[in-house]
Amino acid sequence: MKIAILGFNIFSPGGTSRSNLNLTKEFNNEGIEVVIYNARPFSPTDILSIRYQEKLSTKVYFEPLIELGKDSSIDLYIITRETFFPLAQIIKFYCPQAMTIGEIHAPLSMLPENLDENLYALDYIRVSTESIKKEFKKKYQYETILVHQVSTNHVVLPSDFIPKLTNNLYVLSRFEDGVKDISYAIRLLDYLIHYLKATHIKLYIEGYGPSETLYRNLINHYGLQANVFLNQGTPAEYIYFSTSRYETFGYSILEALAKGKRAVLFPGEDRVLQEIYKNPPNIQWITKDISIDARRVLKFISSIENINYRQGISSILKQNNYVSHYVSYYHLFQKRKQKKFVLNREVEEIWAEVMLVQMEQIPSLYYMYGLLKDKPIVGRILTNSHFKTMATALFHRLKAKKK
Repeated sequence: MKIAILGFNIFSPGGTSRSNLNLTKEFNNEGIEVVIYNARPFSPTDILSIRYQEKLSTKVYFEPLIELGKDSSIDLYIITRETFFPLAQIIKFYCPQAMTIGEIHAPLSMLPENLDENLYALDYIRVSTESIKKEFKKKYQYETILVHQVSTNHVVLPSDFIPKLTNNLYVLSRFEDGVKDISYAIRLLDYLIHYLKATHIKLYIEGYGPSETLYRNLINHYGLQANVFLNQGTPAEYIYFSTSRYETFGYSILEALAKGKRAVLFPGEDRVLQEIYKNPPNIQWITKDISIDARRVLKFISSIENINYRQGISSILKQNNYVSHYVSYYHLFQKRKQKKFVLNREVEEIWAEVMLVQMEQIPSLYYMYGLLKDKPIVGRILTNSHFKTMATALFHRLKAKKK
């Protein structure tokens, strides 16, 4: 069996990239070949780095997305970006024997407006929870929906850990306030510090993105410079804090819980996060009502139980074998009588739509980086981790100012 995974940029950190890498390893561990089709330009250096960092076998291959449809030996295509769903038509046109699965990673309210037009060539849709399946089926009148969470292959549980009392809250997130709502976390600190006089509480915020200037302005506006710290390091002890309006899984949450940390979480406007993590003793759910949340947070910070706080995530980490799921789906697909596939528009039109969306999302600076990073001298500077962190932060600050 041979699998293909289509993604935006597996070489860049992010939840979907992590999911794709984990899935690749799941298949690799069973001796199955994986071809990764990547939309963003990449280089031999990128491939060497990711092979070393992720310990990927030689049975993992990397191809530009534009090469899609040229390998007739692939049995199953997994499309992990919703704006790539139109490409399922190209796959079916050139490789009619292959099965296609589209994965939903974004919240349903944030899916492309024309998604219903692009489900035509997908054999299955995968979602993470039963509630998402129900809503998706109702909204799009689509029947063949698979339910299972993303792989947690990279998460390792160390030896038993007894958590310590801490006054530190820690946010690790992209700075995109329309979705992540970190501004609420800052307002909550203002209430805790200035109204409830809980001056012992500290909030550490780490990440990058277009809302960084907003957060710095809010910290100054509320006079929280002694209690809220933006990109000033990670404390040794902390309670993970998420105020995100939407999360379809939340790898950083799971990683913190696996380290034995506790978490204060907003369940999401669709409540998917609570559906996944349930109600273990190491999680405090909040409501986005500041007076209620402030008292919940104070109580949660000051009370701690002498138990193994990892017990609440054991069911998430010990899921059924992913490979067996996909193999069984493929066998069911093979038993069906396949109709001759007919494109509902020209191949060139499909590529034009997909690439236009990607061009809008890839700044020219990133293309320049892709071209130069393998060059002598300049490449060593550009690929230096410290330089990349500084450059990324600078780019998002400039982008925010333009807005």
